[in-house]
Amino acid sequence: MDLNNLPVFVAIYTTGSTQKAARFLNRSQSYVSKSLARLREELQDPLFVRTAAGMEPTSYSHDIAPKLRKALMNLNQTLLPHDFSPKELEKISIHISQPILHRFAKPLILAIKQQTDAVIELRQWQTKSEQELLDGVVDIGFHAITDRPQTLYQRSLGQVYGVMAGNAKAALMKTEVIGFNEHHAIYSQFEPDVQAALIIDDMTLRDQLLEHYRCYLVSTKQVPTNDYEMKIHLGYVVRSSRRAEAKIQWLIELCSTVFNQHFENDNQANR
Repeated sequence: MDLNNLPVFVAIYTTGSTQKAARFLNRSQSYVSKSLARLREELQDPLFVRTAAGMEPTSYSHDIAPKLRKALMNLNQTLLPHDFSPKELEKISIHISQPILHRFAKPLILAIKQQTDAVIELRQWQTKSEQELLDGVVDIGFHAITDRPQTLYQRSLGQVYGVMAGNAKAALMKTEVIGFNEHHAIYSQFEPDVQAALIIDDMTLRDQLLEHYRCYLVSTKQVPTNDYEMKIHLGYVVRSSRRAEAKIQWLIELCSTVFNQHFENDNQANR
């Protein structure tokens, strides 16, 4: 049975006229008449008898009309978007690239906790993060904007800078960031003939070794005199098909506010 014909039945039952039903449904009278004909054939009942007073429902129509009204009302309620409330969430999963994890994680966690008691699972970006975003295991990720499949939607939140830091006279230390530079040396665009003397993947260790090595690190502050500076767009990554989901929209808005506030504070401090 074509469910599109059921509202036609209810409209005729309510108005007592195919003409009035057509106006009520914003359809042509021909459409209403054809729908009624199909319903009569499918239900094996005349449904309505034309009289001088209008379309008189059969006993069968009187019997099914209240049930159909209720069924259509329930169907419409089912199809309406669910009113979203962060307080109803049970868990939130976020992956953040390590260089920005220590700068944004704390304010992000505190902002989320102000709106929900959901369990927050916040991990650093991993090799499997993109796949877990696609699988729905991870809700949102934060990383540098890079080439990604169309099944993932990404948008820039702001610009950060890769700047030279540490002991300028010392050997080069490369800090690998998953999903960014583990397979190539970004610094080679500035120093094509230089090889890293030390390769690590931990930011805490990197900071401890800045006295003994030089390296590139992420900063929200631009250094005009620094010859070794790269611009990096930092943004969020979500599964494209979940982009309009209420939970994801809430996370995007909340996280964007936190990141933008952080960028604004840093910019004011740098003036």
